Amino acid sequence: MQKTTDRDYIPQRRLLRTVRVLAAAVAASLACSLTMAQAYPNRPIKMVVGLSAGGGSDTIARAISKHLGERLKQPVIVENRPGAGGNIASEYVAKMPADGYTLLYTADNHNLAPLIYPSVNYDPAKDYTGVILVSEYGLILSANADTRYKSIADLVRFAKQEPGAIFYGSSGTGLPNHVAMEKFNKAAGLKITHVAYKGSSMSVNDAVAGQIPLVMSTIAAVQPFITANKLVPLVVTGSSRWPSLPDVPTLAEAGFPAATSNSWMGIVAPAGTPKAVIDKLNTEISAIMKEKSIQDSFSKMGMGVGGGTAERFNEYLAKDLSGAQKLITETNIKIE
Repeated sequence: MQKTTDRDYIPQRRLLRTVRVLAAAVAASLACSLTMAQAYPNRPIKMVVGLSAGGGSDTIARAISKHLGERLKQPVIVENRPGAGGNIASEYVAKMPADGYTLLYTADNHNLAPLIYPSVNYDPAKDYTGVILVSEYGLILSANADTRYKSIADLVRFAKQEPGAIFYGSSGTGLPNHVAMEKFNKAAGLKITHVAYKGSSMSVNDAVAGQIPLVMSTIAAVQPFITANKLVPLVVTGSSRWPSLPDVPTLAEAGFPAATSNSWMGIVAPAGTPKAVIDKLNTEISAIMKEKSIQDSFSKMGMGVGGGTAERFNEYLAKDLSGAQKLITETNIKIE
């Protein structure tokens, strides 16, 4: 029988030593992450919003930030960095330290912008990690009350007869309402011409005044004008009807299920932010979104309340990005 020598055990010893070193490194990393989470936060947190102050998204971001600051015992300061379809804010936060002290309150444009703008200095899949889905909601297509479009069927009929001759307004090229309408154009085989505005209020006001016949917008932006009989709601883009407009059909109910689209808002952090910190933020914001005052605010704005884990939000973001890539390729929406 061959005698076993110490030399035969050297590879096994090296492997065991390597495993021990790796285990110690992992344990140290977990301990560091846990310690950081326990100490977090020990200074003010910045919530960056890529839109101007006063809008619907900004209002919700400020409400969540106020409650979050109270729960974490540290100020959560909202900083508006509007411009370039949200790119300025997204590029700024992507370069910040991954420590949980700079967060981004964002929406569909987060995934859409890099696909539409010629030069964007962030990658939504690589530079960010999800914290929580804040809201998911459908948009609405409305017509000036004096037009001949009293239903979505009317619009489709006339648009097929007059391709390119009917116009709709949106809050800007490449933004969610523009993309949603182009998705409808494609599904229905229509050519309704886009008019880009610098903001939702401008497009809605022009539709009310009759400068354009149609506008795609959030429900909150047009609800007062629908109530005043100045705009006629034709269809909602989401997967279900909205409670305050129970008679307005969805695109699926109108015969265009492929055009169904939900917009979203959420909070993300720079990639590499410790999981324990992400989980802590997720837990606190989840609790905030269960408060009646927050839920009432969402309801008035025509938005559903989000929630769920950070992992689920990351899955949601990945699926949304994949869908956006397919849609932009099909519709060829670009900003030169």
